[in-house]
Amino acid sequence: MRSATAVPLPPEDAEDALLRCGYLRTAQVEGPGQFSRRGGILDFFSPAYPQPVRVEFWGDDVDSMGFFDPESQRRTQPLD
Repeated sequence: MRSATAVPLPPEDAEDALLRCGYLRTAQVEGPGQFSRRGGILDFFSPAYPQPVRVEFWGDDVDSMGFFDPESQRRTQPLD
């Protein structure tokens, strides 16, 4: 999934894209190939990254993206 901040991408479209790519919807992201959505927050764990990614939406725009620790659920590093 490629997106930058302030780019129109409804969270529903991002969710659909992850499902089409074979990601599994879970309550909480713990491993590669999983994703979770809670309101305006979408977490996914790509096998291409060392940590899962949290995408925060403002309406239909990506507001911010960053890596997070799956154990603490806290953001560790922003993505541009």
